[in-house]
Amino acid sequence: ALLPDNVLADIAKKPPSRLPGFRFAGPRLHYGSSTVLLGDAIHTVKPYFGLGANSALEDVVEFDESVEEAGEEIGPALKVFTQRRAREAETLVRISRSFDRPKTLGFL
Repeated sequence: ALLPDNVLADIAKKPPSRLPGFRFAGPRLHYGSSTVLLGDAIHTVKPYFGLGANSALEDVVEFDESVEEAGEEIGPALKVFTQRRAREAETLVRISRSFDRPKTLGFL
């Protein structure tokens, strides 16, 4: 056995763990002209989707493209990023929540 019986017994006594709430932090994905939210800070999804890291990397790509589009000006780039990414981020959360609790969506 990989684990001794007493360890398995202790594990079996533990209460079931709960997944965190899955929330969308929008509709604005930035604060002021110097702070942007990316990844789980704006769209938490269930871990078994395999989308968490992928969608965070998409955020980074979208932010980079937003900075380029705004002529390297960070303030305007943040607004562009929000316009480009907020709807998809909200959709990710809606899909994630719909599998366990239909018609429920959490917002910060």
